[in-house]
Amino acid sequence: MLNHGHRLGIDQTYVGPGWVTKLYGIEAPPPSDSFAAGGHRATLLGETLYFDRSRLLKGVSALNGMTVTEGLFAIAGDSSVILSSSEGERVDEIDLTGMLPGPIQRIGLKGGRVVVMSGGKYFVADAMLAGFSPATEENGSGIDWADATPAPADLVAELQNDFLGETLTIERVTADIHSGRILGPAGAYFMDFIALSLIVLSMTGLFQWRQRRNGNGRRNGNGNGNGNGNGHSH
Repeated sequence: MLNHGHRLGIDQTYVGPGWVTKLYGIEAPPPSDSFAAGGHRATLLGETLYFDRSRLLKGVSALNGMTVTEGLFAIAGDSSVILSSSEGERVDEIDLTGMLPGPIQRIGLKGGRVVVMSGGKYFVADAMLAGFSPATEENGSGIDWADATPAPADLVAELQNDFLGETLTIERVTADIHSGRILGPAGAYFMDFIALSLIVLSMTGLFQWRQRRNGNGRRNGNGNGNGNGNGHSH
């Protein structure tokens, strides 16, 4: 299985949450941030961004707000704005790394336009929500900023369960069972003991086999000698 893990697909097949993840001591992190807008919610667990109960994007380091305009949800990450449909499908991601003086601090809405704040400066999206430009007249007043709110407990539990569902692959668990590491450091030493015991058993078994073989040879030799001697004497 380990030699053909990729072909068998066990390197991409995950062990679901349950006693195995508990055995490893793996726990899902609590939500770092959660924002609600337009009857929907964006939540960040670890580096996985969820839209309602669906995974929207992995590798997200920060969640700094969510707002909605024209049916599109604009979610602020560290240096980009992620656009999502109401069904939780990622439409686009606008990278603002080269434009912003620092990470995004807030995201909001003013006059139907999405506004982000970075380094105390404001940047407004165009009408098509395809890009941002520095706001020449924006002074921060009148912006409906997104504010974080706690996610419902039942939603958090469901997202954490989903998060744990892609933590351990079958390949990882199989390798750890084989090495004994699934039981921690003591398990690895136990498997070392088993391996050494098998070597000792093999060596002592070979030694005993050779001893018996040599013993049978000597007995057969003595038997033949006695028989020949008796024959000549007679």
